[in-house]
Amino acid sequence: MPDAEKTVLQQLGVDAEIMPNGCCGMAGSFGFEAAKFPWSVKIAEHALLPRLRRADPDAAIVASGFSCREQIEQLTGRKTHHLAEIMADALGVLPPPSPPRGHDRQFAIAAGILAFGVVIGAALSAAPLFRSTALQLRAANVR
Repeated sequence: MPDAEKTVLQQLGVDAEIMPNGCCGMAGSFGFEAAKFPWSVKIAEHALLPRLRRADPDAAIVASGFSCREQIEQLTGRKTHHLAEIMADALGVLPPPSPPRGHDRQFAIAAGILAFGVVIGAALSAAPLFRSTALQLRAANVR
């Protein structure tokens, strides 16, 4: 974590420990490839994972990169946070609501499709009205 980010966190009253070294091993899509996964785990085991295992269970684990957060969550089972989430929490900013899941998600998709259909239907049924009004206006201007 660069010094600027650490300074901002300190100003927000967040006590952060910055690891001096240690890579998650994911390196973008590298660790997602099946043949390279064992190497990505070995890399993470070098410094990062041992330190995370010693971390207090209530400590927030912060990583800015998506692949790092994914690797940490998969290998430790612990939730990770983006720096922006920690800052928003410290500032008291509410996060956006979670996307719907399960049946709620299916209902939301169905409602969206229905609403889209209603809008399209209304537009198609109103199109002749606009066309005839335009023709009437044009005809009125011709006289």
